[in-house]
Amino acid sequence: MSFLRCALAFAAIASVGCADRAPAAGDDRLVVFGPSLAQLMYHGGLGDRIVGLDRYSTPGGGFPRPADVGGYLDPSLDVVASLEPTSIHAVGYSRELASLASSLGIPLYTYSFDRLEDVFAAMDSIDSRYGTDLSGLREYTETVLDSIGALTGSDTPSLILVVWHDPGSGSMTIAGGKTFLGDMAARMGMELLAPPAGTYPSVSVEGVLELSPDHIVMFLPQSAGDSLRVTEEETAFWESFGYPRERVHCAFGRDLLVPGASIASTARRIASCIL
Repeated sequence: MSFLRCALAFAAIASVGCADRAPAAGDDRLVVFGPSLAQLMYHGGLGDRIVGLDRYSTPGGGFPRPADVGGYLDPSLDVVASLEPTSIHAVGYSRELASLASSLGIPLYTYSFDRLEDVFAAMDSIDSRYGTDLSGLREYTETVLDSIGALTGSDTPSLILVVWHDPGSGSMTIAGGKTFLGDMAARMGMELLAPPAGTYPSVSVEGVLELSPDHIVMFLPQSAGDSLRVTEEETAFWESFGYPRERVHCAFGRDLLVPGASIASTARRIASCIL
């Protein structure tokens, strides 16, 4: 499973919650599943406590990569147990991880990153649990979103945000309104267009054009190695269907679909396309 598809899987299965028991004293050996969660924890200064990280997450703050504990859907339970963790943290609820945590006598904390408010709630939870100061990151993120909204004014530009498109394919995956990206767009004074059903629906080219967006923004983290060629291919693709190429925008970067510490930079990237 690619990083991008895993990111969408995390978004689709995430749910709010935490374990019933309180964190044990000396909770200093954390195993973390989920790129968004890892971003926040490293940003909050918890990198020296993280002993295990899922294969799709990247360590921050110059820390070396800790032990690979597999993926959310296929965790390496034996590896996790061998690390002697004091807590496990995951995006969404996993029966396998819950069972393992119970057998080890440690808490499993679960977080949601579906909506923008979920991201802020995760920041608050980590601050409350570990005494970090992610409130500063939250304030900065909200300031960036509101500043872009002030620049947008009353124009309310509309956009389609494509999060997956195989080159030349007549179908693609787009972000729906009831996602963190939809919340970001609304906060920035923009309208994210999508069919009413589904958080990340698959739509055809014709379906996109029927929505008549002012802009089409393509998130293409999987193609960052050859951005000039990919940009030309994507703009030519949409132009072949009669959509103005100057209103097609390509954005590259691994963290575009990770609703963690990088939300502000993603917001600025979207704004640079639209405004």
